Amino acid sequence: MTDRLTPGTHTVELDGVRQRYHVHGRGPVCLAHSGGPGITWEYLRMPAVAEHLTVVDAPARLHA
Repeated sequence: MTDRLTPGTHTVELDGVRQRYHVHGRGPVCLAHSGGPGITWEYLRMPAVAEHLTVVDAPARLHA
């Protein structure tokens, strides 16, 4: 099993629901969640924040 907070793209499954998330940076954890349809995790990338924090981008579910 790999560390779930290592940089990269990860998938977790809970009760049959799969959720993909992306991890960047190192430090205390900061959860970033998209603001709605059309806002992708790439838009939420915050390189300056990731210099000091572990940023976890969790894309919203059911937005198509």
